[in-house]
Amino acid sequence: MPATSPLAPPLAPAGAGFEHVRCQVVARPSASPSVALTYGTFDLFHIGHLRLFERIKQRYDRLVVAVSTDEFNAKKGKKSVVPFGDRIAMVAACRWVDQVFAETDWGQKERDIITHGADAVVMGSDWEGRFDDLKALCEVVYLPRTEGVSSTELKAEVVAAVRSRA
Repeated sequence: MPATSPLAPPLAPAGAGFEHVRCQVVARPSASPSVALTYGTFDLFHIGHLRLFERIKQRYDRLVVAVSTDEFNAKKGKKSVVPFGDRIAMVAACRWVDQVFAETDWGQKERDIITHGADAVVMGSDWEGRFDDLKALCEVVYLPRTEGVSSTELKAEVVAAVRSRA
C-alpha cells in the first residue's frame, strides 16, 4: 500500500472518475505585459478620452497612445483647437497612459504594432471596422464611445455660441 502524505489529497479508488477532484487554477504571470495601442487627436481633452484610457488599461497591462500631429490632422482635413505639444503633454500626464508618441500618417500603425509589441489596437466604436486589416498582426477592439461627449460636438457648440454673440 503506498504511503500517503497528510498534505496530499487521498488517491481515487481504481475505476473512479475524476469528478470528485477539486482543482484551483492559478494564473501564471505572463512572460511579458500585454500592450494596447490607441490613436487619436485628443483635442479638447474630455471625460470620454479619460474613460477610454481607463477601460483600455483595465484590459491590458500597458497603454501606449499615439497622438495625431497638427500636420497629420491637416492631411485629414481636421484642425485642432489645442496645439499638438499641449495635447500630447495632457495625454502623457494621464495616469492610465504608460507611453505616448506622435501619429504622423495612416500607414504607421503596422510599424507601431511591431515596434511596441502590441497585443491589441483599441479604438472607439466610431471607428468600427476601419482597422480590421490590422487583425493579421494583433487583436482589434472597438469600445463603445462615452455617450454625450465628443471633441467635434464641443467645437461645434463653441463655434455656435461665438457666432450667436456676434
